[in-house]
Amino acid sequence: MSKVMHAPEFYTVAKLKEAPKQTASGIIIPESAKGEFLEGEVMTDGFAKPGDTVLFYPTAGRRFKLEGVQYVTLRDTDCLAILRGAEGER
Repeated sequence: MSKVMHAPEFYTVAKLKEAPKQTASGIIIPESAKGEFLEGEVMTDGFAKPGDTVLFYPTAGRRFKLEGVQYVTLRDTDCLAILRGAEGER
């Protein structure tokens, strides 16, 4: 069953992106070497638009799982950066 998500004006919901476990050349990346930030693909309108990528600290927001997919709700103040698509539209 498909669900529709909505978020209040100052919040957005993002689907967590998994950090790569190895490089393109096959080198395995240990947990200690992974970045300080997490990435998520925006799924709802809010301060960011669907399809954008947001960067945030691992302690930011609230995580939840829906139909086996891990999501995070973020306030606008939790977001460190918003990466737009190739068009750079807002």
